[in-house]
Amino acid sequence: MRRNFLVPWAIVALLMVGAWTSRGLASPLTQPTSPPSGPLLPPVATELIGQIGGATYALDSSGPYVYLGVGPRVLVLDVTDPAAPQQVGQSAALPTVVQDVQLSGSLLIVALGEAGVQVLDVSTPAAPTLAGRLDTSGDIRRLALAPGRIYATDSTGSLQIIGLTDADHLTWLGAYPGQARQVAAVGTMVYLLRGTSMLLLDAANPANPVLVGAYQSTAYLEAVTVINGLAYLAAGADGMEIVSVTDPAAPAQIGHLLTPGASKGIAVDGAFAYLAADQDGLQVVDIQDAAAPTLAGSYAYAAIGSALRVSSGHAFVSGKDQNLVIVDVSQPAAPVRESAFDLPAAVRRMRVDGTRAYLADADDGLWIMDITDPANPAPLGLYRTPESPLNVTLDGSLAYVAVGDSGLQILDVTDPGQPTLLGSYDTIGYAFDVAISNTLAYVADGPRLSVINVSQPATPTLVTVLGLRDARSVDIVGDLMYVADFRSPRGLRIFSLANPAAPLLLATYPYDGAAGEARVRDGVAYIAQTVGLETATVISPTAPARLASMPLPGNSYSLALAQSWAFVACGSGGLQIVDVSDPAQPLVTGLFAAPGSARGVDVQNDLAYVAADTGGLIVVRITPLVQASPWFFPFMRR
Repeated sequence: MRRNFLVPWAIVALLMVGAWTSRGLASPLTQPTSPPSGPLLPPVATELIGQIGGATYALDSSGPYVYLGVGPRVLVLDVTDPAAPQQVGQSAALPTVVQDVQLSGSLLIVALGEAGVQVLDVSTPAAPTLAGRLDTSGDIRRLALAPGRIYATDSTGSLQIIGLTDADHLTWLGAYPGQARQVAAVGTMVYLLRGTSMLLLDAANPANPVLVGAYQSTAYLEAVTVINGLAYLAAGADGMEIVSVTDPAAPAQIGHLLTPGASKGIAVDGAFAYLAADQDGLQVVDIQDAAAPTLAGSYAYAAIGSALRVSSGHAFVSGKDQNLVIVDVSQPAAPVRESAFDLPAAVRRMRVDGTRAYLADADDGLWIMDITDPANPAPLGLYRTPESPLNVTLDGSLAYVAVGDSGLQILDVTDPGQPTLLGSYDTIGYAFDVAISNTLAYVADGPRLSVINVSQPATPTLVTVLGLRDARSVDIVGDLMYVADFRSPRGLRIFSLANPAAPLLLATYPYDGAAGEARVRDGVAYIAQTVGLETATVISPTAPARLASMPLPGNSYSLALAQSWAFVACGSGGLQIVDVSDPAQPLVTGLFAAPGSARGVDVQNDLAYVAADTGGLIVVRITPLVQASPWFFPFMRR
């Protein structure tokens, strides 16, 4: 089923206006001395206006161009000079993260998971345009092309066969039942990988594909390409297998090479096969004698992905820390890296400050983005953290980054093009979040909360450590600190900071699920947790009490508060916009189905910035269906 970015206002109105009007309109919201209660805000529409980055699972190449899946877009790179690839075009944002791409002349076939298959016209590389689409059942992951045919693997249950008579006329022709990981095709013969087996299907009649043979390996088969009657298989930890398929009824192994690493992707060009071998990088295999392949060379790249193409002495490979790496393989014995192309790939948390967005990218580190034009976010700089950053907090020209096992890192971001490390403190636990108050950093540090003196950023020093269960987030309001503890017995721990160097536990508020993040405003705690959004009054810090608990789809990872809305990043449930004008009666008034997984969110004016993990950075405009006055979202974290 296709997921749309734009939530139609008519649907939202039908679902929400009744509930909105039934609660009525009261006096304007004022700053409370008790939990706030006010008018239910109007339902809102959401509209995608900007997007950049995301994971790369697929690429293809032809001539001077590489077509690269990046999050929910296809980017076109000119690689005429492989040492300096240049982006020359990109598609519009597609419904989901791109899973595979296959080029057929001037058409690019794109696998889009639950959104099926789309066809882009790339005859003008600077402006790829949608030419056709087919919404299929299931979850399309991998593609193979043959004349007039698209073969698509469906991770939920079958091989889909699609007719491609012309770009705007895709037709479903048939299917073959059972799950499949990868597929290759030569004419009407289809080679389907399923676990340790390669199935050979005759699809001359696409409505009734016939199994004509099968090859059984002892390895889990990851990828296949078929050339001149030979199937070349990436066989995981077993390296590469070469199978003769000249007799489809009796496929037989004729060659095998145990290579370093775990082979996940494969390409063949001339006398060489190229294996994407996970942490052991790119392996080059001489296949001139198919019965006795030999290792010719390798390129060490521990973060290599599985997407791989080779053309004119250059290997184009996806990476886990780079969207694209170009390797010169003209000398097979000594492959050399030529260049890379990189954008934010796994955005988990973020903070927005004026015209900049600071992205905690699990694959790269801390990205700084220019959002002067929110429709076209652009990278300014990147600081590569030693491990995956989990959250970031800003204080003037300093960024405080929680970096898991590496603890706290303090960056000078005065020059966004060159963020620099000022100092760091390796905490005892696992740093998930950080809050700053005066000259102290309070780090949610897994089983502890660490208090660190950062008055001298170059030499931070430990002040004290509080023993907790599993601290995941920390928020400070005035002289009170709120820590979300993830592990049972779960709860929101409320501390007095009357003596900032020695926080005093005042109370624990138990909540239903495992909290990802808790933020406090106007005497109310808003807790994003696995089961949804929970609100509690904390006006009396020694006697917190539940106000409401509402289920939300997906997994509620984090939230942002703005005016009388809570914006909750709910993973596969997208961005949920909750009216909390009466926190005892929260109500969903809008949603946005983000590509990837909504993991973090920040709000500025009428824009929500969503950290969508493999979907990159998403910028969403928020518009009330019945105009509120005034429409302005001053961002409030604390």
